[in-house]
Amino acid sequence: MGGGAYNSAHGYASVVAGGSTNFAAKSHCTVAGGSGNTALSTFGSVVGGSANTIFADSSYGFVGGGIGTNAYGNYVVVGGGYYNMANGSAASVTAGSENSASGPYAHVGGGSKNEAAGYGAIVAGGSRNEALAVSAMVGGGSLNSATASYATIAGGYSVTANATGATISGGMYNLATGDAVKATIGGGGSNKVSMTYATIGGGNANAVAAFAGVVGGGHRNTVQGFYSVIGGGAFNSAIGNSATVGGGRMVSANGYAATVGGGQENVAAAAYTTTSGGRLNVADAHAAVIAGGYSNSAGHAYVHCPVCGIANCTIIAHRVDADCVLLRM
Repeated sequence: MGGGAYNSAHGYASVVAGGSTNFAAKSHCTVAGGSGNTALSTFGSVVGGSANTIFADSSYGFVGGGIGTNAYGNYVVVGGGYYNMANGSAASVTAGSENSASGPYAHVGGGSKNEAAGYGAIVAGGSRNEALAVSAMVGGGSLNSATASYATIAGGYSVTANATGATISGGMYNLATGDAVKATIGGGGSNKVSMTYATIGGGNANAVAAFAGVVGGGHRNTVQGFYSVIGGGAFNSAIGNSATVGGGRMVSANGYAATVGGGQENVAAAAYTTTSGGRLNVADAHAAVIAGGYSNSAGHAYVHCPVCGIANCTIIAHRVDADCVLLRM
């Protein structure tokens, strides 16, 4: 007993060095100072602060200071702050307020009201962030949630990564859903990836719902075809597999490996078709090309089906030759 007032050291080789109303209850535990601190575990140490507690069955636990911090579990560490809690083997909270590290090896660096609850999960800082799965990580920001294993959120506001290995760098209201394994969102707002290896660079309200699809940016662009790409623009869609839209507004690449360079309200509807630009152009025959201009068409216009006689018949059973229907993939 070093000094102070109303201190108590009951455990074998336990030490209370100073302060007031401190209590060292187990063998080899230490309370260096402060007030109202309690060490209830073997080799537990509280350096200072007020109303801090290392609970029983928390061997080698450590609290550096702060107010109202709690340490549960072997080798836990709370550096300081206000009302922080480390609850799990080797879990740690460095500083901040009302933070919780409740999984084994989980860590919260600082900030306020953050939670790291998965094995090895990390929240570096920010406010009201959560990492709730194995090795999930949130770097900062506010109201961000990484709920799948190995998911990462660097920052931002109200961003959610609940797919395994998904990464969201920042932005607002971005979402990587459960099927978006190893998908990526760089930033922007209200973007959504929902398939494996999908990528959105930025922009607003873009969506990728196909394997390895990409949207570089822009507004309300949608990729639904595997390996398809939209560079930017607004209200564009890539529906065919391996389709490409460079930019523009309200353009669509619907066929396999179809390409629309840009423009407005252009369509590349069949396999390998290309519409470079312009407006209201439609390429809907196999490998057709429209360089640009206005309201041009390259396709099977009014081809009559030899089976039923209907122009541009779309009945699959009637596809007796290449000219029977508009070939779309």
